[in-house]
Amino acid sequence: MRCWACRPSGVCSTGCCWVLADNEALAPPHVIDSRSFGPLPASFIHGRILYYGRPNDHGPVQNSAEAAVVDELLLEAELDVDKLTSTTE
Repeated sequence: MRCWACRPSGVCSTGCCWVLADNEALAPPHVIDSRSFGPLPASFIHGRILYYGRPNDHGPVQNSAEAAVVDELLLEAELDVDKLTSTTE
């Protein structure tokens, strides 16, 4: 379901999100994200991103101060940075 409250300019209204695939090199029709279907109501988003990883770039995502406390504990317990940043061919 597209969020029709958002303007065609790509600027989302309050309560909407623009979501992008993690591979910046791909574009529609090879990837399905907001470039294909437009903004989504924020109520469709369940969860949040805690950590991002790209070649030669990675780190925790800054969420709210309250969430940062919980996020830090989860990342400490479950994130294997060495594995995430290792290159395998």
